[in-house]
Amino acid sequence: MFNFELATLAAVIRTPGLNAASGATNQYENSSQDQKGMTGESKIEMLDRLAQAHAEQDALCTALEEIADSLPDSVDRQRCVRTARALGTLMQRWHALEEEVVFPELERGARDPVIHRMIEHLKLDHCSDQYLAEEVQLALFELGEGEANLSPDALGYVLRGFFEGLRRHIAMERDVLWPALVQSNDNHNATGGDWRERWAIE
Repeated sequence: MFNFELATLAAVIRTPGLNAASGATNQYENSSQDQKGMTGESKIEMLDRLAQAHAEQDALCTALEEIADSLPDSVDRQRCVRTARALGTLMQRWHALEEEVVFPELERGARDPVIHRMIEHLKLDHCSDQYLAEEVQLALFELGEGEANLSPDALGYVLRGFFEGLRRHIAMERDVLWPALVQSNDNHNATGGDWRERWAIE
């Protein structure tokens, strides 16, 4: 299993400026620790890992958009292969972070039923995203090998449908889940009043 850092991901899919992600730790791993009674410090660590996941997702979306824009005559085939190789592992890791760490923490602390419905919606998104990611991955491998089975228009449609959906997913998490995570902190002062600046949330 790969353990990508932000700089490594930037190199893999050649996306400039990724290291500017504010507040993200250099790397994160799936956590199997008991999440009961999380401290303020562990909440910050969780948010740091989620911030890094969002930075990586933003970078992936940018890479896919640039590949779509390069169709049909300016495609970097090696970049397509590198992006395809990274895609599957990254999707699995992002989903594991959210479903094994972030969502359980929210479900324990959130009293608003809207948050619980939102979590269910995001879990369904994960299922559809995983299916689409496999389709995108196959299409990128074929494109990189010069054996694309889809027309440029169809391939562009597939790529844009995927990264636009992923961007909506990220936006929903930033708009709804981030504030709920911060507010559910037992020691609210541990995150500080500048949490939006720390994690570059607009």
